Amino acid sequence: MLSTVTYVNSSIAILNEKTLNIHKDGVQAHIDLPSKGLLVCGCYVITETKDILVINDGAVKRIGKSHKTPTKMAISGSSMYIADRAGSVYELEDLEKTCMSQMEGAPKHLFGSISMITDIIVSEDSIITADKDNKIRVTDRQYPHRIQSFIQVHSKPILSIATVGKYLVAGGYDWYVSLYNTDTKEVLIFDLMQNKIERMGKTLPGVDDPENISNINLDAESKVRKLLGNGNTLLILRNSTPILVDISKINENLEVTCTEISGLSDKVIIDGISMEDGFAVLDEQGFLFKIVPSAPAPTQILQIPNYTHKIDISIANKYLD
Repeated sequence: MLSTVTYVNSSIAILNEKTLNIHKDGVQAHIDLPSKGLLVCGCYVITETKDILVINDGAVKRIGKSHKTPTKMAISGSSMYIADRAGSVYELEDLEKTCMSQMEGAPKHLFGSISMITDIIVSEDSIITADKDNKIRVTDRQYPHRIQSFIQVHSKPILSIATVGKYLVAGGYDWYVSLYNTDTKEVLIFDLMQNKIERMGKTLPGVDDPENISNINLDAESKVRKLLGNGNTLLILRNSTPILVDISKINENLEVTCTEISGLSDKVIIDGISMEDGFAVLDEQGFLFKIVPSAPAPTQILQIPNYTHKIDISIANKYLD
């Protein structure tokens, strides 16, 4: 559900209440928004008043309005996909044409579910959503009334999904991150307490065999804030130190190379984004760090002046109860 940082055209943009801070080539700029920004993706922002904005050369233009309070958005091709708390997904088509038009676009309803959607990924053929009822749904992109599959690999609410190599990874309130092999349909579990991999075969953990999941019966709270993928590298953002996992180095014995990222501030990492050569992560004081998988010692990029943007997982928790 975290989408306050984005990377586009070699620039990093970060929401800070009613301001969008933009960093490029060592230069910072800020753009005033008409109301508090909730989500940012590429050059688009959705605000708490549900306005859909496009940012172009420092100018802000409203191009539409979200039907419900959005939880996540994704840009794919010429379309914007918006997921909301009511469990629906909408598409705003022909973005370039809409941005140039004097008329606002109307997001088209694609499909709905009975549970709040917490994350969305749009691929060439599919729309993948995760929800508070611990389900992952794979929907046909061309024919969104067709459900390709449900992936049930969690027993508690999912907050984040990502694609990493051949895996669809997911995490949230369980004490593990699931790695679903999209080719073989087999599931691996990365135990967040022991930093180790377990094989679950074709069993669906959380549904058919919950007792085999490590630490599944501990108190429910968000264990994963966000998952980020870059090639075969997975970055797990959590309330404690982030973990970098090299998925390509999982061997036959299920040993894996993972690194806890030290050298950050002592503040909680609240959001992050994948970039061309690694990741950028943001702490609660507005410090932004860059992490390169080949040399994971973080580098501080900038500090956002007067950073007060509130990103509180307990807010999500309230709606997940």
